[in-house]
Amino acid sequence: MAAWRGTEDNPFHTEVGYWLWDATDGQVMRCFMIPRGSALIAGSSVASEATANTLTSDAGSETYGILSNQFLAVQARTDHFEVDVDVSEDGVFRYEEVSLIGAWKAFRAPEPNRQQYSLQDQRRLTPIRSGAMVHR
Repeated sequence: MAAWRGTEDNPFHTEVGYWLWDATDGQVMRCFMIPRGSALIAGSSVASEATANTLTSDAGSETYGILSNQFLAVQARTDHFEVDVDVSEDGVFRYEEVSLIGAWKAFRAPEPNRQQYSLQDQRRLTPIRSGAMVHR
């Protein structure tokens, strides 16, 4: 996933990660790493027939938590992350994210993410690749 400001050639934010569904425990998760030194896993319990849900992650949590390198922990620590997921429209995967970074205001993605997808067997753990925050 990458995000650009306006017409800049290089993204100001990139991340690598996965969306996961654990049918056995009824958990949906998003895990990713940001190359400048932050990693997180957000998740929640959800029924398999649900079409919308909110995943959360908090700094210091041992299960759905956020880690930062030493610089970010002092200068721009992400204290909380949440993502609202909606799959109510057939063939469309939507999500919207909010990050609370230290004393700063909440950072919201400039526009909700929307990605076309095809459903696979939902009974196994299935990674889903996330789309770009800002479409060019």
